[in-house]
Amino acid sequence: MSFLYGDICTWCSIILIIALVILSITKKMQKMKITVNIILFIYGLLGSFTLPSYLMVRLGRSHRVDKDFIKWASVKFYDYSLILAAITLIILALAIVIFIFSKKVISGNLKLIMVFGQISLIVIAFLLGLNTINKKFDLAIFLLNMSYFNALVLFGINIFDNLTRRLSYDKINN
Repeated sequence: MSFLYGDICTWCSIILIIALVILSITKKMQKMKITVNIILFIYGLLGSFTLPSYLMVRLGRSHRVDKDFIKWASVKFYDYSLILAAITLIILALAIVIFIFSKKVISGNLKLIMVFGQISLIVIAFLLGLNTINKKFDLAIFLLNMSYFNALVLFGINIFDNLTRRLSYDKINN
């Protein structure tokens, strides 16, 4: 499980994001863009669902914490990760509402919502992490990891946008 949160996977996801930015400049290679978005989305989902159990494993292995601290840290983490998950769901719902009710959806609007959501998730996680500063265990890094995984889940907006544009393009050409 620790492989999912290790340096290799994190660096690979960062490289994939950079590749996605480079691919976004060109109009070609739509299948590659969709594939990169799907990989990032799946990595974000896996990380979001498995990070709480990894936190419990790390808390259990730490020699500097007692049972009261583990309870405090787990309650704080779950509360703050619920806030981050709610923000992620609100951003996804906003993108879907804009997509459904807009007569002509401009792809840039959905990407703007996605980028704004990703930035706000990381800033909010940083601010929430300030409430968890202590000498026993670094809980803020787990909150930042959760916000990173939730930000990767927001690549689902890109997948939805690319697939719908591709489907509408195929309908026009057939």
